[in-house]
Amino acid sequence: MQSLSPILNRILKRQRRGSHFGRYSQVFTALETQEQRLVLAAPTISPIVDITILQDAAEQTVAMTGISDGDDGTQPLRITATSSSPGVIPHPSVAYDSPGSSGTLQFTPVAGISGPVQITVSVEDGGPDGNLQTPADNEAITTTFGIGVQAAVTGFGVAGDSLSDEFLHESYSYAKNWVEILESQRGLSFGARNDTTVGNSDDRGEPRREGGFEFNWARSGATSGSLLDEEQHTGLASQITTGDVSHVVLSIGQNDFSPGLGTPYFQIYNNLWSANRIEQHIDEVLQNITAAVKTIDSNSVKLVLSNIVDYSIAPATQDLFTTASKRQRVTNVIDTLNQRLREAADDWLIPLVDMNSLTTDLLAGAPLSFGGNTFTQSGGASVTNLFVADGAHPHTVSSSILANGFLAGFHYGYQDWVAPVTEQEVIDFIGLPYTQDTLNVDYQSYVILPVNDSPELDLIDGVAILEDAGQQLIELAGIRAGGGESQPLKVTATSSNTDLIPNPTVTYTSADATGSLKLTPVADQHGVATITVAVEDGGLDGDLSTTADNATVSKTFGVEVKPWLKAPGNVDKDTDFDASDAILMLIHKFNATDTQIENSKGTSLLTAHQVRHRIDQIDTSGDVDGDGDFDSSDALLCLIVEFNGTDTQINNTKGSSLLSAAEIKANVAALGQEPVTASSNSQQASVFAAGRMQEDDNERDGSVQDNPVIVAPEAVDAEQHASVPLWSDVRGWLDAI
Repeated sequence: MQSLSPILNRILKRQRRGSHFGRYSQVFTALETQEQRLVLAAPTISPIVDITILQDAAEQTVAMTGISDGDDGTQPLRITATSSSPGVIPHPSVAYDSPGSSGTLQFTPVAGISGPVQITVSVEDGGPDGNLQTPADNEAITTTFGIGVQAAVTGFGVAGDSLSDEFLHESYSYAKNWVEILESQRGLSFGARNDTTVGNSDDRGEPRREGGFEFNWARSGATSGSLLDEEQHTGLASQITTGDVSHVVLSIGQNDFSPGLGTPYFQIYNNLWSANRIEQHIDEVLQNITAAVKTIDSNSVKLVLSNIVDYSIAPATQDLFTTASKRQRVTNVIDTLNQRLREAADDWLIPLVDMNSLTTDLLAGAPLSFGGNTFTQSGGASVTNLFVADGAHPHTVSSSILANGFLAGFHYGYQDWVAPVTEQEVIDFIGLPYTQDTLNVDYQSYVILPVNDSPELDLIDGVAILEDAGQQLIELAGIRAGGGESQPLKVTATSSNTDLIPNPTVTYTSADATGSLKLTPVADQHGVATITVAVEDGGLDGDLSTTADNATVSKTFGVEVKPWLKAPGNVDKDTDFDASDAILMLIHKFNATDTQIENSKGTSLLTAHQVRHRIDQIDTSGDVDGDGDFDSSDALLCLIVEFNGTDTQINNTKGSSLLSAAEIKANVAALGQEPVTASSNSQQASVFAAGRMQEDDNERDGSVQDNPVIVAPEAVDAEQHASVPLWSDVRGWLDAI
């Protein structure tokens, strides 16, 4: 803050010359005192060291010390703390009483989450006015510290070759491989070391090394084929099943292209293999790795796959195979295989670490600057070599890079964070002086995450049904995880109009390609509803309950519920009154059995009992011949009319009815019309009355009228008639008319 002293001094010198000095001296003294108050130091707090805690740890307390206002201790102080990742660690709570010199932070990591977090602590004073509520003149200082929430790793399993097999019992045991580095520097458990005491009954045997870690099945010299033969994959799978292993690295395939005489590397380098033979070799390696993955991978393990490292970068390979263009032939084949491996990992929904690119970028060619030291691409026992003395296997610094690559695979693939091994830790470990980080690798860029393809579902045809229809069964087909993936699937269905169609019931078993919906329209309702069927997969983690990474596909189809014709004659309860209704009326009047009605009702959803009930409800509204009742004669006339019978056919069939063919047709047509009011059909009543009046007039004037012959047969006993095909009878009647 700028001092007022130069300004005051100029004023004082000028005023001392005048006669008013005494008047202003007290004011100047007050200003000097105020200046002392204005020139205040910033508050203080001691640095807080970084800490590491385990995932799902209980509440943590971190001490704060060295807190002051930077002056005489009279200013009020306020301390706040914020988290850079509240999803891992929420903002800490602060316990502090101003103007104390110490306080504490309390926080609890979010359950099931790991990762690095930066906490920023701010100490703010009250400013020259001593008031925290007037922030314009307040001054603050911040300090930060890191918290690493390390993932819960029950056991770390490995399957692979000499890149992962411990160096302990090799001729190059002066170096450490990535497994040994993570065990020593991060405390990860690769299982207990085997007791190599003579006569030990617990000797594990091959493929695990004597004295090696229990969960490390990698073996020097292993190929993708020998990994299966030696049952590395099944050994790991059994440990996963028992819950001993929660995380697995599979790094295999390097020795399928091992540089040596007569090896595939030799054959491809010298152009001795045909394109078909090379393709066959690629397929074999990919099939072997696929078999290993399918055995190891399960919902209870987190698997990271490494692609195949090209040994062409190793000094020993370059010494033996000296022509770069020929080595490139092998590189091209390995690149082809790695591309297919990448596509397969995407289908398997597991993260893949591009260890080939990582090692090529960092270990090939120019010397490597690491922790302020220089390391050369050469083989030797010295810690400054990137390879051990055989010129093929990575030395300690190179192995630390592999270790961090695999840790990145778990971090970005599963959000399981374990702190990367720092350059300082490695430099201290190998006994060289550390100055500063000089490598600074973006490990995330070498992690290839799978893309969750959307699941699939075939299109569903629309449905048209009648009002009050019963339960409908809708078949679903083409249900599968997309892109060749294997994931749990869930099917749901919703209705856009639940007042018409409630949400359907889904029948589906995950992994099946088919399923079904059951839907039932609400009674006495008609209209249109859209049904949305959604298929959801379990995402990259294969867990339907963690929805953030799940993918969904949906298909819609329409359901039209048509109103049924509420007319007396619509006995089969469809959209119209037609010959089908007339047939049902006729056979019911002839005492047809339930079986005969069921066989004659066509697509009607009604039962025989319901059909009978609806016909019985017609009552006198079905009296189309005007004789005062609804009987088989009326039903027969309805059938003739609905079959477009002629007036002659109607007149020959109407019996003693006094109605004309036109009047009978009108009465039949009225049966197919919905009543205008709740009363019985007025048109039918008027026609019936007119007929009866004509009949009475004939009787009064003594006219005699011949009764026409009724073609319809007399009613027969229902049991006797059960075996007679009724449709044949009806057709016979029609033919006789």
